[in-house]
Amino acid sequence: MGNQTSTSKSPSSPGRDSAMRRSNYFRRSNFRSGAMKKKKPATSPGSPPRTGGSFRSPLKSVTTSNPASPATGSHTNSLGPAANRFHKDVGRMSPSKLDLWKLEKPVDRGGQLIVECIELHCHLNKGFHSTEEYQSTDLIIRRGQSFQITMRLDRQFNDKNDTITIRMTTGTIHKICDSTLVQIPILKEIKKSQWSAVIKNIDNCSVTLDIWCPVKSLIGRYRLMVETRATQKDLPEREFIYQHDDAVYILFNPWCEGNFQPCTDVERKEYVQSDTGFIWFGTSKHLSKRAWDFAQFDEIVLRTIMFIIESSVNVSARNDPIKVSQIVCNVLNGHHEYGVMECRWDNKYSFGVPPATWNSSRRILEEYMKTQRPVRYGQCWTLAGLLTTMCRCIGIPARCVTSFNCNHDAEKNTSVNIYFDSNSNQPIENMNDQSLWFFHVWNEVWMTRTDLPQGYDGWQVLDPTPQETSKGLSCIGPVPLNAVKQGHLYYPYDSDQLFTSVNSTVTFWSCSEEFGVYGQMRVVKQHEIDGQMIYTKALGKAEPEDITHLYRHPTGSKEHKMTIQTVCELGLGVETEEDVQTQDVEIKIETPDDAVVGSDFNITITMHNSSAEERNIEARLKVQACFYTGVTKERCKEELLSVKLKPKETSSSVVHMAASDYMMKLADHSCLRVFLFGRVEETNSKLVCHSDMCLARPELEITLKNTDGLKADEIFFAVFQFMNPVSIALTNCRLTVDGCGVEAVKPVEMPDIEPFQNLKTKMKLRLIKGGHQTLIAGFTCDQINNVTGYIELDIERLV
Repeated sequence: MGNQTSTSKSPSSPGRDSAMRRSNYFRRSNFRSGAMKKKKPATSPGSPPRTGGSFRSPLKSVTTSNPASPATGSHTNSLGPAANRFHKDVGRMSPSKLDLWKLEKPVDRGGQLIVECIELHCHLNKGFHSTEEYQSTDLIIRRGQSFQITMRLDRQFNDKNDTITIRMTTGTIHKICDSTLVQIPILKEIKKSQWSAVIKNIDNCSVTLDIWCPVKSLIGRYRLMVETRATQKDLPEREFIYQHDDAVYILFNPWCEGNFQPCTDVERKEYVQSDTGFIWFGTSKHLSKRAWDFAQFDEIVLRTIMFIIESSVNVSARNDPIKVSQIVCNVLNGHHEYGVMECRWDNKYSFGVPPATWNSSRRILEEYMKTQRPVRYGQCWTLAGLLTTMCRCIGIPARCVTSFNCNHDAEKNTSVNIYFDSNSNQPIENMNDQSLWFFHVWNEVWMTRTDLPQGYDGWQVLDPTPQETSKGLSCIGPVPLNAVKQGHLYYPYDSDQLFTSVNSTVTFWSCSEEFGVYGQMRVVKQHEIDGQMIYTKALGKAEPEDITHLYRHPTGSKEHKMTIQTVCELGLGVETEEDVQTQDVEIKIETPDDAVVGSDFNITITMHNSSAEERNIEARLKVQACFYTGVTKERCKEELLSVKLKPKETSSSVVHMAASDYMMKLADHSCLRVFLFGRVEETNSKLVCHSDMCLARPELEITLKNTDGLKADEIFFAVFQFMNPVSIALTNCRLTVDGCGVEAVKPVEMPDIEPFQNLKTKMKLRLIKGGHQTLIAGFTCDQINNVTGYIELDIERLV
């Protein structure tokens, strides 16, 4: 840093596009990290060796007999150019006007103590702070622990005449009052309530310090400086300042009590250290999963999250995981100035790629930092994967959670209303503006809620893709799960929105039109939506775990009734069982759980007459292709049914669905919604029922070659096999490969795949690191999306 020449530049206007600010962020960064490090100029003959630091002084050293005298300047001026190195723009760490620093060794004017270099002991400290997996070569530590540094001096340290003070700075403006500037004195023993240091060892001219980072420290990217003062008899006090070139990153510490509830080592391994996982899709009756590469230890991830924190999180909030996670969640949405990903749900992906293309947070963030604008396109599950990556990267335990049959209700009541015409038995589309999502993916983060009473710690919900903004933020949460479960919706943040999502009913209305106005009559209400379940990945297993009990009590239980009563008293609209028309004919729709895209299947409608009289039913069955948000894309099939039921009789009807009925009408996740509207002639009562299904995807098989004795940084091959299950050719085929420890040596071009053709393709891959790795592959084409596969491998680590 100190050995870099800085050019002056005019301050940016408030209207400057955020992309320009992003482009300057690392291009002109004062910190140098990994591949971003600049070339150091050669030192002059006779100068001391330079190993990661700069000599800091207005001239060659700071020599003061009176620190406050005008000749030498105040304490601030004694820092030389450091006081004005940064622009005032929030989040940009670009150098302002800066004179060339003199790199020659300052002249020793009588016992001055000079720091020649600093060793950060990155390998040792990273192991002690559980950050050894991070790919960055910079020092990465967790607050609430100590770390070691060693200073090499030009002479032996004399504790009677010499004073050493460590300074660490973060942000753009450095002040002691807001902890962006910390001065660390060397004491006889560590004080864990504050920044402090002790001398651990003195070996000739080397001094090793043990520095304590308090648990309330600001997280972020820091600069390390050392100030020495030498006082000798009959000589003025001598001051010298050394600044280290490389950054020091400070993260949250889930191993330390304070902002995090105690958790087990197994939980920390899953929710902090695991760099791959699974996200669940489909329906609660037929779960499907896709592997996701979180890659929280990748250097691009660390750089991106630090950019978001420095550009969007107020300095005063950077020590609070509640505020940091909330603002990071908000920034992920493309509506923000620094938004990471733009979402789209209408199957129109011009000027971008379909969301199903993504299997890795790393690839999204690489694209984001490269293009300096929101990546196109994503959906709720891609943003949930990104937020899990971000939180785990900075030390907040996080996981992806999928809610099936989720009510994203903007009206904040627990009922989803569906209207249909009583004469035509057709849905009234312009009145059905509420959506019952097939599934919705959000996040949970583990922390202590210091802003709430006891009993609300543990898992908190964060949703980066809400239906509406909350207090100007495009996110929900963090919401304590216990507040939702008990109906305590007065606690922050947005607990009422989450409550309506997981405690929903469906109410069908039969509407008769008179003089252009629909009259409404309630006919059916489901007290609980079938399959309204919540799943996440199980600890240490590639299997789903049902966590619905964390969100709500069992329906009908005493606790559930108390929760509903509490919510009603708070004024939230909760539907009761009044005015529901009784029925003596029961209907049920059964859809297959194993139907694959491109196959034919049957839908079974079962009707039961519970009365003692004969019943004649006229019904209309409708099958619609839907987006996974519940919005209808296109009508697939419609069929009329006439059924005569004797007293106490049960009858079943079968409707055949051919692949040609739906194949060209499917949306991304192959979701189908089946409705049945009918009327009983004898009683003139209305019948209505619905069922959801998601067609399964064909398998993408992966076989590894040349993996015997494979070590890190070696080449191996993977064979990918896929069969076209439909009677049309698959065009614009694309195969992507992801994984934290794997990279493709050369991309493979995919040909069109003819109907029912079995295609094999071979790809050359390289292992980046050893250990347990997961290779994730994804296949997309114009006709079929969301075809994924994965395979795990254990590779010997290089020592």
